Amino acid sequence: MANRIKSGEFPPGSRLPSRAELCEQYEVSSFVADRLFLILKMHTLAARPAGVAAGAVKARGRPSPRCPRS
Repeated sequence: MANRIKSGEFPPGSRLPSRAELCEQYEVSSFVADRLFLILKMHTLAARPAGVAAGAVKARGRPSPRCPRS
């Protein structure tokens, strides 16, 4: 998903697939789909605006600098 966002498939402000859609497309559990959203948020590739239903995420399309490893 990160590569799809970075490539422009999901431009800034667009809606990403829901958890259910990700589970179906990639044949993964809802736990894995939730972790994906968390990772995208950590890398500032996605944000979940206040008041938006769970699973509805908006692409920002700008990667963050990598965190230094400790």
